[in-house]
Amino acid sequence: MVLLSWTSGLILLVMVGVFWLLPGSSSRSLWLALSNIALLLYWYPGQGLLMLGLAMLTFLLGEILSRWGQRRAWLLALAIIVVSFYLLYTKYFAFLLQILNQALQALGQPGRWHWEKVAVPVGISFVTFRWLHYVIDSYWGKVEQRELITFLGYSFFWPILTSGPIERWQDFSRQLGEKQRWQWNYLWEGLERILLGLFKKLLVAAALAPLASGLSKPGLSAGAYWLAAHAYAWQLYVDFSGYTDIAVGSSRLFGLRIQENFDWPYLRGNISLFWKHWHMSLTRWFRDNLFIPLGGSRVAFRRILFNTLVVMFVTGLWHGAGWNFIFWGMLHAGALILWRLYRRYLLPRLPESWPDQYWYRSLAIFITYNFVVLAWIPFTTNLQQALRVLQIMGGGG
Repeated sequence: MVLLSWTSGLILLVMVGVFWLLPGSSSRSLWLALSNIALLLYWYPGQGLLMLGLAMLTFLLGEILSRWGQRRAWLLALAIIVVSFYLLYTKYFAFLLQILNQALQALGQPGRWHWEKVAVPVGISFVTFRWLHYVIDSYWGKVEQRELITFLGYSFFWPILTSGPIERWQDFSRQLGEKQRWQWNYLWEGLERILLGLFKKLLVAAALAPLASGLSKPGLSAGAYWLAAHAYAWQLYVDFSGYTDIAVGSSRLFGLRIQENFDWPYLRGNISLFWKHWHMSLTRWFRDNLFIPLGGSRVAFRRILFNTLVVMFVTGLWHGAGWNFIFWGMLHAGALILWRLYRRYLLPRLPESWPDQYWYRSLAIFITYNFVVLAWIPFTTNLQQALRVLQIMGGGG
């Protein structure tokens, strides 16, 4: 289900055309659900059937939580486990066994646990987070509109299925339930974003890819690795934001406004602002469903630092089952903690005029950007290679 082929363009055209020919919101919701499920089952028949069953189960859990879940935290915990199980099994079970084997070997015992990796279903990380958002909000009584057909369309909406944004149910269902008429600005706004996304992915990101691939090659010079690191940072940003442009534009053709995911994150003056402007739908998800339930910023300062550590650990693991992703998450956790310490203890001692001066803002952006660039290295390659690259870039080659 790739958004970058002529076939995808024709399918999108047919889906949009039929959508606007139908008379009302109910028939359009039904068409959106049926057409997206048909695409899922056509491209991924086995996995698609399982995901369809999980979507129906998630909806049922949402109904149970809405009616009987209040003040029954155990019921919410059970729903979270059920909804998350397939993601945990397909994406992380083999990694967990690998860790157990390594622990046994460190104790002088042979590693006994072996498990063949299974195929990770398309978009399962993003879909699972949408489902978790739905059951959690159902528990807190924040889900007023509950319709199975609309929920299935929300779960498998093609433009955001594989790489987000992680759209909120309330926003999606509200817009789909409104009585809308076709407007030509839907076409112009949609095509503008789609063309921008295609330009980013097919031209800019593709041009940067050969340079960025240097991070996975051994034996390069420090200068070559620095060039590759900056190239990868921009390739990743342009490629991912380009996909978001295509998703936003495709959704606009249906009259829907979905969340934006990027807002010039590399031009932010601290790591907290970076995360508020990078993959914004994911940041909001972790804020609403993990950081705030842990106490957020309303607890003691040490607890805030601990909450930050937990959130970034899970963020790293969400991106992939590997030590390099955990290391990447911990790097960002450390940076966020250092920023909180700086803002609490050092910033109040500085002259009040400094943060508003051009040199201070420029230095803050420079430091933040280069930290993010360096942190991307373990994100894109294995941990051993990443540490070696960082050593060479630091002059220790």
